[in-house]
Amino acid sequence: MGRMKTLLKTLRTKPKFSFKAEGRSMLPILQPGDIVYLKQADFRQAAVDEILLVLKGGQAFIHRVIYKTGRYLVTRGDNNPQCDGRVYPRNIIGRTYLVKRQGQAFDPESLYLIQSTLYFPEIVKVKRAFEEAGIEFVFLKGLPLHLYYRRTHPRRVFADCDILIDKKDFPKAGRIMTKLGYLRARNELSATHKRFKDKESEYGYYKEVGGVRVVFDLHLETVFMLTQIGKLEALYSQSLIDRMTAEFLNSKRSIRVHREAFPVLDPSSLVVYLALHLFHHNFSGTYRYELMDKVIRRSGFRKPDWEKMAEMVGRYQVSGYVYPVFVLLKKYYHTPIPGFFLGRIRPAKDKLGYLKPLLQNDTLIFDDEPRLQAGRERFKHLFHLSPKPLWQKMGVFINRAVIYSVWWLFWMRARRFFWPTGLQGGH
Repeated sequence: MGRMKTLLKTLRTKPKFSFKAEGRSMLPILQPGDIVYLKQADFRQAAVDEILLVLKGGQAFIHRVIYKTGRYLVTRGDNNPQCDGRVYPRNIIGRTYLVKRQGQAFDPESLYLIQSTLYFPEIVKVKRAFEEAGIEFVFLKGLPLHLYYRRTHPRRVFADCDILIDKKDFPKAGRIMTKLGYLRARNELSATHKRFKDKESEYGYYKEVGGVRVVFDLHLETVFMLTQIGKLEALYSQSLIDRMTAEFLNSKRSIRVHREAFPVLDPSSLVVYLALHLFHHNFSGTYRYELMDKVIRRSGFRKPDWEKMAEMVGRYQVSGYVYPVFVLLKKYYHTPIPGFFLGRIRPAKDKLGYLKPLLQNDTLIFDDEPRLQAGRERFKHLFHLSPKPLWQKMGVFINRAVIYSVWWLFWMRARRFFWPTGLQGGH
């Protein structure tokens, strides 16, 4: 500890310095053995998405800024599920400006730009092919919306591009993706699980382009439930999902990005969808909140727009799912959400009681969860916040896909307990 303090005291007097990266917390942007070059930085210069060297609790780490206020910021490793908590001005040592890997130096910012540069032409290819085939579709989220609403490319590695298509058009869309060189991803837990699922709500397609994996998720419906299980009529009516999907496909508008027109949801529908998407991710992900905040601010909503959204939330019975998102937006991003709107979409008293500890969790929007844990949490939220009466909700526990998923989850946990990683199957 004394040696670390002495080293960092010395670094504070240098305008530039370097560190050797250790660990895997910043994969894929930083790999063990990389040489990280840093400049001195203070709190005023630190911006969201920058990678900082931080000293906190006697530990030094190089992590990304995911949130900032006037008094503190929050950092997290790209490959870490939990954030580092509040980082104050005194904790900031330096800002990353260059990385050297195997003798090659690069600016992390250039990697984000390269990913966007390789992604965008592929998005245009898919869009034009869908248009030529007469496929009904709309971009739900992804690079085009980010470029339009945030006016810059993402300053982080992003995962995919989501497109909602009319279910009847999926066979044509699948053939187009195959023709364009994309492979379909498998998302079932096992062959048995695939037999138990009574519907598919999305299909993933991917291919390598210039060393970057380009991924498209083709949604056949508005996705906010548990895609691994299938229909969950006991918790939420499939008829409501179908009606919402049809409304989204019919309420699209066109935006222009780099002289190319993209069909996207109209602002009111987009905000409701993004709120449902945040629910789907257990209310976590600061970059998701940031995009939603930008959409609301740029759209300049007036009272009739908020009334339209409140009516949509009520019509589709999703108040329990989206109410926390708007509360958290107002709390962390001071998004201009009118009080009457929150009053209109406020869920019933029992649901507010369930949500209270979630809304009081200071790391909820900053932390992520391992996939299995996230699935358990989502199921719990779906059950408690469902618009169905309790006697109907209990029927979910006789759903074959749910029973199998619970069994599979216990089996996976047992394997990890009895056969630690590296020893499974006698290897």
